[in-house]
Amino acid sequence: MVLQRAPQQAVVWGVTAAGATVTTTFNNKTLMATADVNGTWRQKLPATAASKTAYSLTFSSSSGETASLSDVLVGDVFVCGGQAPGDSN
Repeated sequence: MVLQRAPQQAVVWGVTAAGATVTTTFNNKTLMATADVNGTWRQKLPATAASKTAYSLTFSSSSGETASLSDVLVGDVFVCGGQAPGDSN
């Protein structure tokens, strides 16, 4: 996975129990977010320079749920779209 590099701040999100506290660990930083009444939480990650070093993201909810992502890179993210040439019939 590639997250957009600085100066942007990537946003991660998920769903857990309503009102639960979610602890996110990324690049040796610990961040906290609280789930809303629907259980949705969002966390902005710190702006990080592009790197060839892979990071890990770990998530832990006060409701007991955990998750992790590995091999997370930070760099430039481009989304391209278009239409292939061909018959327009």
